[in-house]
Amino acid sequence: MSELKHVKLDYLNEKEIIEFYELFFGNILIKRPGFSYYSNLSKCLTKDNVVQSILEKLNSHELNILKILSRNIYIPNDYLIEKLHIIMDIPAPIIKKSISNLIEKKYIFIREDKKLVIPNVFFSDDSEKSDYKEDQDDPVVYSSRALNDINNLLNYYISKEIKHSNSFSLYKKDHHDLIAVFSNYSSINEDEYDLVTYFYGVNFVDETESLIIEKVKDYFNLPNFNKTMQFVKIVFPWLNTIISYFYKQNTCIRIKKDKLKNLWVNSILLTEYKNIPIKFSFEKTLKFLLKLNLIIKEKDEFIFPIFKNKEDDEFNSQARLTSSFNFFINADNLRKDFYFPAMFSDFIKYNKIVEYEITEYSVKRGVINGLVLDDVLDFFNSFSLKIPLNVETTLKQWFDKYASYFYSTGTHFFCQSREKGRLINSLVEKGLIKAYQIKENEVFLIPDEHKEQFFSFIEKSGIDFYQKKPIKVINEPIDKVFNINFLLTKIE
Repeated sequence: MSELKHVKLDYLNEKEIIEFYELFFGNILIKRPGFSYYSNLSKCLTKDNVVQSILEKLNSHELNILKILSRNIYIPNDYLIEKLHIIMDIPAPIIKKSISNLIEKKYIFIREDKKLVIPNVFFSDDSEKSDYKEDQDDPVVYSSRALNDINNLLNYYISKEIKHSNSFSLYKKDHHDLIAVFSNYSSINEDEYDLVTYFYGVNFVDETESLIIEKVKDYFNLPNFNKTMQFVKIVFPWLNTIISYFYKQNTCIRIKKDKLKNLWVNSILLTEYKNIPIKFSFEKTLKFLLKLNLIIKEKDEFIFPIFKNKEDDEFNSQARLTSSFNFFINADNLRKDFYFPAMFSDFIKYNKIVEYEITEYSVKRGVINGLVLDDVLDFFNSFSLKIPLNVETTLKQWFDKYASYFYSTGTHFFCQSREKGRLINSLVEKGLIKAYQIKENEVFLIPDEHKEQFFSFIEKSGIDFYQKKPIKVINEPIDKVFNINFLLTKIE
């Protein structure tokens, strides 16, 4: 390690200066009047062996984590363990213990605003800026096959009312069903399904995993490029910061892979997250961005192109409705209401053509989501489709049957298992209890006027049940991006 010629500690407060002094020289028993701990410490820290002796007291994990943190003086403490887990790929408990030790030993400090302060004295300043070059390539029109796949995956999630774990991963059965539908045609691979799940969980549903329809409409109303940027903003907030900076230059940007990775590390550390970051490695992220056509690879460089402001054309807008209650629509359709079939029908097949099936249960789900018969008929008419008489008649019967259901209020009852759900459903069918089935064999709505009788019967019958604890999800991503100018150097 090269000798540190000048040490500045003016970002530390008085208490931190004292504690940092004690790290190097032991506990202060009596404070000496007129003695400047700041000046004395600053001078001593210019000696390479003083710092090295302190670093030798750390274990390898603590040392490596300190080196990563030392890239910046101030780092937000929100989800820091998860961020380092993404960057370093070491177990979270080791990271948690190491950070705790570094704070306890006074190598680093945590303030009331939950920001970490890392004294810039432990390592030579080798975290060089990320060099980039500007390129005068012409703007291009944005298009992406992967975005079409994402849009259809989101429709599948809406149609199937997909639930996710606390870490925004799919449950095993849902993951298996998803592969069966999408694996033969989609460009999105299994690892990337979790990115879509994360976006869906943060942006499209609330803490009870109920669909926020306005959010769905807002997303599908966006032009394709804006859809992609919305996806990036939520799934990769750190990348949103980088891209926002590059696009402000109003020209194509070229950057070498190692410099981009350096920028990736710093941006993850400095980005403030509202939700737990999704674990996705640097290499996987690059492959995903290439699929989205947000970047172009040339040898060891990556290019961030500039895209034209051009409205998307509504091409491939054909559709078909059959008397067997199947609806077909092109997978790359750009209609702003492309999501709409997922609201009242089941997504069953995916290829160049998407196939939906309308069932009584799917119509019930549509009613719960606030749809009325005219909404569905107007949608079909917008394609100039001839609606088979049996389909129209049956749809009217189903909507009439469940119209009052939408206005029922009561308590959500979550079954412990699908077996228990089938038991509850059989009791409802026999008239022993009163409840509406919201999700087949899983979730029921107990009307307020029947709540007491329902739980009394369940308890007397010895049937187990549980109250589902909602997952805290903040649906508004952070709009602000920090200034990354200090992390970059433009090469002329």
